[in-house]
This record gives sequence, C-alpha cells and structure tokens, in this order.
Amino acid sequence: MSRNGSGGYSLPVNTWNPATTGVSATVPDWQTLINDIATAIQQSVSADGQTPITGNIAMGNNKLTGLAAGSATGHSLRWEQLFSQGTIANLASATATDIGAQNTSFLNITGTTTITGFGTNYNGPRYLVFAGILTLTHSATLVCPGAANITTAANDSAIAIPISGGWQIVAYQKASGLPISTTGLVSAGLATASGLTMSTARVLGRTTASTGAIEELTAAQIAAFTSAATDTAQGAVELLTAAEAQAGTDTTRAMTAVAMKAAQIQPQTAVTLTTQTAVDFTSIPSWVNRISLHFSGVSTNGTSVPIVQLGDAGGFETSGYTGNVSVGSNGVAWTVGATPASGFGLSTSNAAGSVYTGKLVLDRINGNEWVASGDWAQTTATISTHLLTGAKTLSATLTQIRLTTVGGSDQFDAGTVNVSYE
Repeated sequence: MSRNGSGGYSLPVNTWNPATTGVSATVPDWQTLINDIATAIQQSVSADGQTPITGNIAMGNNKLTGLAAGSATGHSLRWEQLFSQGTIANLASATATDIGAQNTSFLNITGTTTITGFGTNYNGPRYLVFAGILTLTHSATLVCPGAANITTAANDSAIAIPISGGWQIVAYQKASGLPISTTGLVSAGLATASGLTMSTARVLGRTTASTGAIEELTAAQIAAFTSAATDTAQGAVELLTAAEAQAGTDTTRAMTAVAMKAAQIQPQTAVTLTTQTAVDFTSIPSWVNRISLHFSGVSTNGTSVPIVQLGDAGGFETSGYTGNVSVGSNGVAWTVGATPASGFGLSTSNAAGSVYTGKLVLDRINGNEWVASGDWAQTTATISTHLLTGAKTLSATLTQIRLTTVGGSDQFDAGTVNVSYE
C-alpha cells in the first residue's frame, strides 16, 4: 500500500511480510513489495527540490525555518521582508526610475534627473516622497494628473499605481499645500463677461495663457475692481451700486464706502437766482422719502408770495395745497394765515426786496401723500420768523419740485437755492 492520509507507510502483507520460518517468498510477492515501495517513494519530497508539491502541505502548527529572502515575482516573503514594506528607502531618480523593483512600498526619490517612466516591474501601489526639484514627464506610460508635466519640490509626495503598460499618479500632494494645477480655477472670460473695470486682462487668481503662473495684481488694479451682478456665478462678492444703496431695496449685496456715502443725504447742484420766474429740480428718484429745499438770501422783484410746488410725471400740480404759515417778530404778536392753494407759501404776504433764508422739508407720509414743515427768517424791513406746516397728495409718484411765486410772473433777483433728498 502507499502512504496513508497521515503520511505513514506500511509494508504489504504477503509471504515476505510478516516473514514466517520455513515459508518461502514467492516471486509475485517480491514484485508487489518492490512496486509498493516505489510508489511510496514517489509521494515523498526530495531534499534537493527536484520533487514538485502536488497538494497542500499541513504544517501541523510548525514553522518553515531557514527560508531564503524572496527577490522576484513568485518568491515567498520572509517575516522581516513583509514588515520592511513600511520602511522608506532611498531611490535615485533616473530616466526610468524602477519603483516596482524595490522591496518596499515607500520610496524617497533623490536627485534631480527628469523622470519619464517608473520602470516595467509593475508591483504597486508605491508611495513616493521627492527630496528635491525634478520633472515628471506626462506620457501614456507615466500618466500625471491634469495630463501635464509636474515639477516637484522638496517633500512633495505622490501615490503611483500600475496600469496597462505603465504607471499612473493617482494622487499628488504639494508640500506647500497649494493645488498641483491652477487651470480652470478662474474663468478665462471673467474680465469681459462680468464687466470688470480693469485696464488689463488680468483678474484676481487668473493665470497667464503662456506659462500658467498666477499673475499678481497691482494696487491700482485691485482698487479698480468693481463687481457686477454676474459675478455671483463666479464666486465674487456682489456689490451694491450707489442707486441700489440709496433705494435700500437690495438686502443681498455688500455695500462699499462709496455706495454708503451715496446713500447718505446728498445735495444737488445749487442754483444762483438772477432773473428766473421759477427754479425746477427734476429727476428725483422714486425711492426718495424726504426732500429738503434750502434757500439763502432769496428775494423777488414783486409782491407775489414765493411758493413751493410738487410735481410728478404729469407735471407740476397747482392746486390742493393745505396748511398754515405763522409769522412772528420781536414785540409783535404771531399772525397765522393759510398757505396759498397753489403751493406751500413762504409767507402770508410779500414785499419787493424781502429776503428769505431757511429750509422747507417734505416727508412722504403714505404713497403719494406728502407733508411739509419748515422755518426761515425774513431779514429785511421788519425782521421776522416764519413757520409752515402743510400737506399735499399728488396724483402719481413725486419726481420734481419747483420754487416760484403765486401767479408765476415775478422774478427772483437774488439768493441761492438747492435741494437734497434721502
């Protein structure tokens, strides 16, 4: 019989086994014994390695000792080789830097030689650290991120894996923390598509077309950067225009110092009075809720009372003004008179050459309804103080204001007038 399942061998039982005194061994029994021993020997492993293993070997909780270190594909690893995979080893850069032939997964690539390939021993992945500056040349057999060459720097790192016929860098980390490529970070059409007011094609974070390097903006270029509504899609901060800041209707955009100043009370262009019968301030924005009329040293050449009229897109309204004008002077009792129906009057009566200095304030109370209040001094003849309160409802949105006189024929012959609104 051949070896049993435990590897043991027993001689076949015949005239040879067990041997009996006086019993002759037969030729067939002899041949059977020799054949059985030959079969058992063929199931044994020769010490010189000539016999291939044809089945699993049960070690019975024993170790393989004295094992040589594996050095090529198909070799077994020793204990120390397995754990040396976590030890970083130096490998000099070369045109073909054979990272797959190294007996470790962690390699420190030294030198500055340009690398065009990682060799043909496709064992991976490999974790690489670069000791200095060299070039990794992108190709079909050395695939780099972004399909572009990489210039390394000290302590940059990468992970490379084998692919069909070559290697691919699947991860690259710059020691500086910067991205490996800036291509696509800023739209090339940003300078024109968003209406940026810049004298050159350079924008924040944009790269040059020739070198891919990020250009640095001058202080003047940064100061000239004014964002438009389309910049939201590009990730830029959207800024209020002066008109939007004044209107106060947009709560999503950022306000600059310029826009903030524009949102404050702003005087318009002052008018010097010479021979005008009326002075108009037009194009008042629809969002305005308060208008102040300022006048200094204003006088007329007649006796008609100066008045202030309000207007909308349909023109100035010449009726429907209500309110009172109170006049007081030193040692004289206050007198009260109704404002003319054609406008808010600066006095109850007027004399040629009377001079007025002060202001009239108009406040929107609701929709197109406005209230007026003001105070001013009359500084010729009998010096007096004038106070006015009144109201007027327009037929549409207020767009203009006029200084004139009752009847509109007397001329203003001196003084300055202006408006401001908020």
